[in-house]
Amino acid sequence: MKKTAYCLWVFFALLFVAGSCKKSDDVQPLPVVGAWTLDRIILTELPSPYDQLNSQNLDPLQFFAFRPY
Repeated sequence: MKKTAYCLWVFFALLFVAGSCKKSDDVQPLPVVGAWTLDRIILTELPSPYDQLNSQNLDPLQFFAFRPY
């Protein structure tokens, strides 16, 4: 009885390993074409000291104090 149970466990383990090693045929995403610009950010779920900024449209250049060259 123990030998049969052991053989079943080994069989199912091998079956699981063989089934999980399939080559995936994922479709490659299309490349991103064009120029992208970040013109606004919306922050959500901020903690208590910063919750006044939730759901506001913010200019990223001013918010992060970015200064171009």
